[in-house]
Parts: sequence; structure tokens; C-alpha cells
Amino acid sequence: MEINGKTVLVTGASSGMGAAIAKEMALAGASELLLLARNENDLKKVAAEIVSLGGKARVYPVDLSNPDQVTAIAQRIEREGGIPDIIVNNAGGGQWKFLDDTSPKEIQHMMAV
Repeated sequence: MEINGKTVLVTGASSGMGAAIAKEMALAGASELLLLARNENDLKKVAAEIVSLGGKARVYPVDLSNPDQVTAIAQRIEREGGIPDIIVNNAGGGQWKFLDDTSPKEIQHMMAV
């Protein structure tokens, strides 16, 4: 996949794999990173690291388990810069436990994200 010159949206970009993926995309030549996650402060830190690598990043705090927030952030991204070329759906949520120990509400939340 050609990343150089592309706009890349990464969900769950505030930490862990999402942050690492975003930084690697910047190093691979992405023209801009769109960083989505719930924690705005952590997103800003990742964005600052990307800028220090010579990249460009925009921060979009959002709870991806909330359909209204997803719709609003999608519309905002489209208004501000158009449709991303690449989307990395990395966001996730849940707890490490057996399925039969997981409540229906917990399962619904994991699937929503």
C-alpha cells in the first residue's frame, strides 16, 4: 500500500498500537494524520510527536461507541479536509475475561467501538 502523500485516519490513536501506527504512517510519508480517540490530552501528545518527526497531525477527540459523536466527527473531518485516503480502525475496548463472564452490556460496548 502506498502511504506517501496520503491522508491517514487512525482510531484509538491516543496510546498503544494506535499511537505507534500513527507515528509509523508519518515516517512512511503520510501527508497528514487524523488522530481519533477519547483522550484529547493524549492525542495532543501523539500529534506533537508526529510533528517532531516532520509530519502533520490533527486531533479529533471522540467516543467511537457513541453513534451521534461518530456522525458529528465524520462530518467535521469531511468539512475540514475531505475524505481520508486510508482508515486504520484500531480502536477497541473491553476487558480480558472469558465470554461467559462478560455481560451483554459489555459485549455491546465492545462491538460498538
